[in-house]
Amino acid sequence: MNEVRFYSNDVCPFAYRVRLALAEKAIDYELVSVDLNAIPDWYYRLSPTGKVPLLTCDDEQVWESTVINEYLEEAFPERPLLPSSPIGRAQARIWIEYCNNAFQPNCCGLVFELDEDKHPAIIEALDESLAFIEQGLSETPGPYWMGDALTLVDCVFRANVTTHSV
Repeated sequence: MNEVRFYSNDVCPFAYRVRLALAEKAIDYELVSVDLNAIPDWYYRLSPTGKVPLLTCDDEQVWESTVINEYLEEAFPERPLLPSSPIGRAQARIWIEYCNNAFQPNCCGLVFELDEDKHPAIIEALDESLAFIEQGLSETPGPYWMGDALTLVDCVFRANVTTHSV
């Protein structure tokens, strides 16, 4: 049986994406909280980056939230979180990539940028991201991002909104 251990931190949107996928797939795992303000030496020996999230499965490490979620899809095919068709999976990955490279950085920029003179440009970029997302969602045929079932796309965007709205 797979022994899954998930290294996380409550305020990390990237870790929250994986927690959502683990929950949706009903995967049993041990949660290990990592204090990002005082990362223990043992964690640096385990994680090549020293960042969360990190997942171990039978003593093999996987890191980076998108890669972890893709791994979970392959290793635990029950309750799939990507569409079954190749084009559907490609479209899901496009939206995940958009979140990673456009929406999420703008959210973080607004939350963490201390130079308030930069806020108007960040807000403008975030408004453009939200308009693009709204257009994409207007074409959605169901209650979830990709249709009738929750997917990794929902996990990615939900995690970003949840952790930045606190």
